[in-house]
Amino acid sequence: MSEKEKLTKLKENSNLMKLKKEINGIIGEILQEDESDIKDINNLMYAAATTMIQTTNQPSKRNKITRNEMF
Repeated sequence: MSEKEKLTKLKENSNLMKLKKEINGIIGEILQEDESDIKDINNLMYAAATTMIQTTNQPSKRNKITRNEMF
């Protein structure tokens, strides 16, 4: 069994809620189309959570501009 990286917790906000709704819809479509075993579903859920973390943790362009001006 492979070791997966521990996922960080995310703060609830409107962007995260929109992203969760979109990802849940995609996962629902995949599960309706395909007969999957529990291992496939677990990997799918881990991939979705990782995508959400990477998407929400990206610094905004506004923060980059402000940070660069301060230096």
